[in-house]
Amino acid sequence: MDKQLAIRRIRIAVSVFFGILTIAICTLWVRSYFAIDQFSGTSGHRFYHGGIHTGEIGLAAVVPTSPEKIAWSWYSEPVETRPTLYSQGVGYRVTRLPFGRIDRFANGWHVVFTLRSLFLSSCIILAAVWIRYTPRFSLRILLIATTLVAAVLGLSVWLAR
Repeated sequence: MDKQLAIRRIRIAVSVFFGILTIAICTLWVRSYFAIDQFSGTSGHRFYHGGIHTGEIGLAAVVPTSPEKIAWSWYSEPVETRPTLYSQGVGYRVTRLPFGRIDRFANGWHVVFTLRSLFLSSCIILAAVWIRYTPRFSLRILLIATTLVAAVLGLSVWLAR
């Protein structure tokens, strides 16, 4: 009985964490269409720049051409002041992924995730915590699994168009 209570408390703690994370991601997702939030600075021998803009969150790391250190800073501005956060430069090699993209270039990399994919991942983990493992087969589990497979296949067909 004590073990079941501990597992239940862990499930509740994980649910609360991912519930708060889901709400935060949803808030950032909505905010990203009204404001650009960015941070940048130097750590070690790399310059890092990240930001949230129009439904995407990105992080870039480059080896700077000058040896000077740049202090860490965070800033926010309205979307109208800057049309695009991440511009495609010359020499980029873009790898498109279902949940974002990876840009590689001569002196660094840039990873971009869509906030939609982070939101869906957080919701899936939030729900998956409460799925109990039963060694017995039931019709309900079969219907849930079939529905999830159909949803994933439908989503992949919709994204392919």
